Amino acid sequence: MSETIRELSLRQRWFEIAVIVITGSAALLYWLGLLALPLLYSAVALGLVPLVRTAVRDLVRERKIGTELFISIATAIAMVGGEYVAGAVMLSIILIAELIADLNSERARASIKSLIAAIPQTALVRRDGREASIAIDDVKIGEIVIVRAGERIPVDGTVASGNASVNQAPITGESVPVEKRTDDQVFAGTVVDLGALDVRVNKRGKDTLYSRIITLVESAQVVRLDPFTGHPAYHSGQDFSGGYMSPIYATAPGVVSFTGVRSGYGNTIEIDHGRGFKTRYAHLAAISVAVGQRVGVGQKIGGMGSTGRSTGTHLHYEVWVNGRAQNPLRFVKAGDYVQQNTQQ
Repeated sequence: MSETIRELSLRQRWFEIAVIVITGSAALLYWLGLLALPLLYSAVALGLVPLVRTAVRDLVRERKIGTELFISIATAIAMVGGEYVAGAVMLSIILIAELIADLNSERARASIKSLIAAIPQTALVRRDGREASIAIDDVKIGEIVIVRAGERIPVDGTVASGNASVNQAPITGESVPVEKRTDDQVFAGTVVDLGALDVRVNKRGKDTLYSRIITLVESAQVVRLDPFTGHPAYHSGQDFSGGYMSPIYATAPGVVSFTGVRSGYGNTIEIDHGRGFKTRYAHLAAISVAVGQRVGVGQKIGGMGSTGRSTGTHLHYEVWVNGRAQNPLRFVKAGDYVQQNTQQ
């Protein structure tokens, strides 16, 4: 599937570049008197296609007016008002800006892939007095994993014996290695700089903190194949799987601003938290609150389901700030930080 996404994304990228070249060249040639006005109109119309498509999608699915709509209207007004070159040049600049933003997103996705590649797929385990290298999925909770200098710790666990200097930058961002000794916690993805450790396994594979962070980042903002159209689509928000009718709780206090069906989202609850913050809970099977109702943090508001454009039971969670979807991971990490410091 990743190969298909890459091929479709590359094709789409070349199309965007071609549109920019055609629109910009048409503006230049018309300004030089070498291009007829009908051809300039055709080039501008071609350049407006991706913007109008995005504007209509936002308006229909999100019930919001995005910048693409204003840009499309401004370009149309310029062309109708006789400012042909200005309209075409403005459109070309906007298309270039959109392309640069997309390329930056692709670089972010490449960084995620490098994080995934850094996860060890095997571990050196001590079994029956002997050492054996086995696949991570075959490692059992409570077993002892041996990690030597220069190696990446493959599991979350507790130091059973040994002393080592561990680089925890991939998890905590700390620039200075941390000394680890018996009974200290260690995490998958961190590197033993000096020394050696025997680590008792607490979590492995997808359950480790490192894997969960990657999953959150991927789920928060990612381009993936739409399960219904088969084309790459931007996925804004974060998905949580669970059982049918699993309780859904409000993540912060606020006032319920919307309950009902939204296109693509199915049964949806939106909570206004003030100061431009809003959270959205989608694909629900049940809604337990009403518009205008004030809710507290941790209050049950509905049940998990699979309504709308969904292929399985899960919660789709979004955080909006001033009308724009944000990466929920930032708020999850901030909440964890506040909770940890409150408990100290």
